Amino acid sequence: MAPANAKQHAHELIDRMPLAQVSAIVQMIEAMLDPVSRAIANAPLDDEPESEAERQAVAASKAWLEKHPVCRLRWTSGVFEPCTQAS
Repeated sequence: MAPANAKQHAHELIDRMPLAQVSAIVQMIEAMLDPVSRAIANAPLDDEPESEAERQAVAASKAWLEKHPVCRLRWTSGVFEPCTQAS
């Protein structure tokens, strides 16, 4: 099938789909065209065992978070403001 015919055929198929399916197809096409999404999708699984240094770094970061509560920002009236509660 020639590229122009393939595009026309794709348009015809999309026109026949329910809106929910069209939304899913649009997301899939956007991911296919986005080089970062494509690289992430094709990246090999990280199956290396966690090293002792990595375990210690994670434990240290969790301990830091216990002592330093996180206060996220929220968008209010066009400005970022700190939340009143630590979360």
